[in-house]
Amino acid sequence: MDYVTGSDLLLSRYGYFPTFHDAHILEIVISEGARTIEMECYYYDIPEEGLRKQPWDRDLHTLIKLRWTGVSKFCFPFSGNWLHELTVAHEEGVIVTSFTEQDSGLSGFVHAEGMAVILAEDPPTKFRDALGESLDHWIVRSG
Repeated sequence: MDYVTGSDLLLSRYGYFPTFHDAHILEIVISEGARTIEMECYYYDIPEEGLRKQPWDRDLHTLIKLRWTGVSKFCFPFSGNWLHELTVAHEEGVIVTSFTEQDSGLSGFVHAEGMAVILAEDPPTKFRDALGESLDHWIVRSG
């Protein structure tokens, strides 16, 4: 997935590019002037055998920011903040990201010139502490 900057970070962490099933959307920031969208989410899944994970859970927990640049169109019709699936394709020079929301089954998309994956340096402690608290919040704001 060489058309997504930083996708190698997820590949080296999990052994695959995740589907983002059960990813929890924490924040979406839409910057109209810059035609940029950032989505921060909390994701956990079982990594491939032999890859690093924290000792307190069999899943590997990661804070991921997805950044789209040169956005030409997007749609976020979600009623909740849990993803069922996220897919990325490269079609005729455009990166097409498609989402399905967990609760409603509604679909959304982003069409952009560029996409990047940014990982938090070491999120496990933050997530371990937050697991006992409600993560049922999300913020959508214009920048």
